[in-house]
Amino acid sequence: MAMSPAVTATFERLLAVGRREFLATTIDEMLCSSAGLARQRDWPLASLAALADGLSLSTEYVLFAQPVHLQLQRDTFSIAGPEGLPLQKTEADALLALLNQHFAEQGLMFVQSPYCAHRWYLQVQTQPNIQTTPVDVAMGRDIRNLMPQGRDAAFWNAFLNEVQMLLFEHPLNQAREARGELPVSGVWVYGGGVLPSEATGVLPLLFTEDPVVRGLAVLHVGECHEVPQEMHEVLRYEAKHAWLAPVESAAAVVNGLPTLWQALRRGGVSQLELNIAIGDRVLQCRVGKWDTYQFWRKSRPWTEVLGG
Repeated sequence: MAMSPAVTATFERLLAVGRREFLATTIDEMLCSSAGLARQRDWPLASLAALADGLSLSTEYVLFAQPVHLQLQRDTFSIAGPEGLPLQKTEADALLALLNQHFAEQGLMFVQSPYCAHRWYLQVQTQPNIQTTPVDVAMGRDIRNLMPQGRDAAFWNAFLNEVQMLLFEHPLNQAREARGELPVSGVWVYGGGVLPSEATGVLPLLFTEDPVVRGLAVLHVGECHEVPQEMHEVLRYEAKHAWLAPVESAAAVVNGLPTLWQALRRGGVSQLELNIAIGDRVLQCRVGKWDTYQFWRKSRPWTEVLGG
């Protein structure tokens, strides 16, 4: 993401004066834990997102089945990224029809989000004994050790290979390649679970487009707002604690860092906490008002700091 010199300087200043720590976790895990959810074999990310999408699914156990392009890297495969694989609804409909016809006898059913053509869910009749890796953690890495693990791993790895073979020579993929677009060469399953009956944690004020976070808000019967383009709008809410979990609005949050910096110095914000996902880790940086006056702390390029 391109940042202006002023935004870059503010970001690097926050990283310089803040209390930084690399955490062995993911943003989704932090959000679910804060909301008081218990981990199943995975965090139930797909069921939360399906709740936010207003889907009434016919099975309790749901996985994400993210359409992906698997890229050959010498003798290994990786998921092309970093952006999700965009699909037209007609393309998604055609691929899902093929997959549902093929896997119906195995009790597996794919469902498309009504709001996003490339957000797919997989309904499972029998709860699998597997642990999975979120797609944003697996992106760009050798996937051999990131495939489903656990007692039922053999079935699920064979399932993923079968999906690849079904999609390999699909006419739709040939048309995408002819247009210079990446073909859909597989799906990545993750975030499976049963929707919790309740959440015991107390949610802060939420600003997000992320379906998992919106699902947490629905489960809690809490407030959830879109991330505004101007951070001044966030500061108008009288809230003790607020989360900004951007997806499409990441640029708005990054460009709003100078506004948040000034609010921190003036005391309008008591603490700013940045949680930055870096593969399977999160860089957490906490900055209080008086931290902003530590002029002796030298800023370093943000790429160097995030590199660990």
